Amino acid sequence: MNQLTLQVKSIVNNGTQPILSCAGNGGYTGDDVANGEWGTVALLAFWWYQNNGSAAGFNALTQSGKPAITAASYQTFAQNEINYALGVTGGNPCDLSDRGQATGGSSYLLSANGYLYSKYLPTETVVGEADYEETALSLIYKDMIYQYNTTPGGASLLTSSQLASVMTSAQSNWSWLTIDSVFDPEHTANQVMQAVLGGYWLGYVMGLDTAQFGASSQNMATAQMSQALDYYDGGLANSNQTTGFRQIEIATNPQGYKYFTEHFLCMLPTTPTTRVYDQASCTAGNGKAQLDGFDTHYSGLQLTHMVQLIYMMNQGQAKYPNLCSTNNGSSCIDSNVYPDALAEAEYSRDRLSQAGTMHGGSRHNEMGSTSTDMTFSAGYNYFGQILGADFGRSLEAIS
Repeated sequence: MNQLTLQVKSIVNNGTQPILSCAGNGGYTGDDVANGEWGTVALLAFWWYQNNGSAAGFNALTQSGKPAITAASYQTFAQNEINYALGVTGGNPCDLSDRGQATGGSSYLLSANGYLYSKYLPTETVVGEADYEETALSLIYKDMIYQYNTTPGGASLLTSSQLASVMTSAQSNWSWLTIDSVFDPEHTANQVMQAVLGGYWLGYVMGLDTAQFGASSQNMATAQMSQALDYYDGGLANSNQTTGFRQIEIATNPQGYKYFTEHFLCMLPTTPTTRVYDQASCTAGNGKAQLDGFDTHYSGLQLTHMVQLIYMMNQGQAKYPNLCSTNNGSSCIDSNVYPDALAEAEYSRDRLSQAGTMHGGSRHNEMGSTSTDMTFSAGYNYFGQILGADFGRSLEAIS
């Protein structure tokens, strides 16, 4: 039984309560609930798509002493979970109140401009810095739900109205990330990369939905993908940054290697001292960098998200070849993404010691070093040849 099936089996046999309620077996204690809920449904959708109606697959999910899992019961479970994630069903003990979208509950709030965002701390009543990452991850999971909802055999996991609600909330998340939110509030590049990936992937799945968007779906798709790439590179007009993510976040170390900064912090010699978060201001102000802006775990996540974007760009170009060109104002590929990812990998290689270990960086202790915390590893794995080291040797010990 593969790891995906094992994870889904543990979810669908959790009983009648939503998996990620604080009282449930998910083990959540009050934070990260929003993207956890969406991530759970995304996992259910991905397994649904991969299984493609196989009776043997559903049999493998059935646990001894529990009711048999069938296609129908799996659909019911997933549809109940999506209602919970959408706020249709309340009662999350992590929250001070139920999370209805219309009323603005404590996990999914409406901004002043009417855009939805997800709370990192459900009990927090103001916008927190971590809400940016929470919303970006939620957006990626909604994209996954949308893409994998329908099997190759044509069976849908969610109802059409549920799927429409997922799309509406995803579009609202993108608007909040690029318009209402402060740009990169935690000064950590991988979170912005999540938003870029989520925005691009959103465009890709919009083009799959002719039922909701009609004949204009593909034009809408390429326009959205182009928006996401503008946000990455040259800047997106009327957004919270019009310069371009890569123009702001890429730093150069003394050896000339370029990399995306993670929590770069510099103290300027003023009275009182002033914090700045970009290398140019630090250098111009004769400041002293406190952190080098690299992190084994989070810089690995940066690479992972970039690798997924590279994959999605290729998918977008293949899916919409007639629309993906700069000639009509839309572009499905940004030529800087791969070279930027390659430069990040080369910088990582430069940090390797002779023995193959790597200094963790500013937040390396947050890395769990377990087989369940390996999202950071996919990017390093993709660029394993550039790192010049085998997978385990180039990272941290994974038990």
